[in-house]
Amino acid sequence: MTAEVDIHVADADERRAAYANVHEAWGGDTPLDEWVAGREESARHCRGEWWVLTVDGEVLSSLGCYPLELSFAGVVAPAFGWGAVHTPPAARRRGYAERLCREVLRVCAERGQVFGLLFSGIGAEYYERMGFVPLPVESAVCNDPPALAESGPRAELVPVDPATCLEHLGALYAAEHEHTAVYLARSQDYWRYSLVKEPDTEFVLVPGDAGGAGADGARGFVRFGLQADLLYPEEVVLPRGSAAERAAVWRAVSALAVERGRPRVGGWLSPPTGLADHFARKPLSAIPMVCSLDPSHPVPTGLGPEQYRFYATDHF
Repeated sequence: MTAEVDIHVADADERRAAYANVHEAWGGDTPLDEWVAGREESARHCRGEWWVLTVDGEVLSSLGCYPLELSFAGVVAPAFGWGAVHTPPAARRRGYAERLCREVLRVCAERGQVFGLLFSGIGAEYYERMGFVPLPVESAVCNDPPALAESGPRAELVPVDPATCLEHLGALYAAEHEHTAVYLARSQDYWRYSLVKEPDTEFVLVPGDAGGAGADGARGFVRFGLQADLLYPEEVVLPRGSAAERAAVWRAVSALAVERGRPRVGGWLSPPTGLADHFARKPLSAIPMVCSLDPSHPVPTGLGPEQYRFYATDHF
């Protein structure tokens, strides 16, 4: 008898089955029941539309499809993001995941979602077959924050509750990316979601020339997180800042790492101009890849890493 294969948006039981399936890949030591319950309660996962490929009713491939807006060469359009593309080991090499991906691509195109984004942990080749283009985004870490902090002038950084100044943070972010070829556009709703999705990240403002701690007068901000041995700046935003001014912000961030007792500083960002000798480049564990479903708006290619701006906070 021929197996019945179907691709559709998951119902509640299928969604739980998909969450359980991916535990073997990303669950680590978390007990399975706790893992599934955590994903059911997660703002990140609740925002996604979960698609499944079933064979005779059994979930054998799944992915999360997230609503986004992306900017390609100045064109901001509805987009989608994919996360947690997964097939259980026993069902692999049968084409299930690719079949699922291609069907979801078709549906996204019908919906008018022009651009797509994913972060591949399996290299670029698999998704290149479906039209995705890998981006030359860099990652770098400084293993001696005290030396970096003392290497020159440091900017002032002022802690802030981001919920009190979302509009200004959004304006700074938009200005920072005014001439960036490809980036994630953020509405105020997306900003609010981002804070819920990443509740442990902290924000500090770069005051304007007049000084003071007022959010409205800030000329930039840094969003960062903490790991056991690392302070990772997730976003360093300083619209129209010179290389010297950006270097001063990075020195201040390194001083903050020393203050917080972190022996390393860095993340999904290129080494700042003039400070590259303090950083070691490292490959990203997940390759940002984008696609366009509209031939009139192709993916801009052949540009430097600074023209493709995705942050750790953009990860689904």
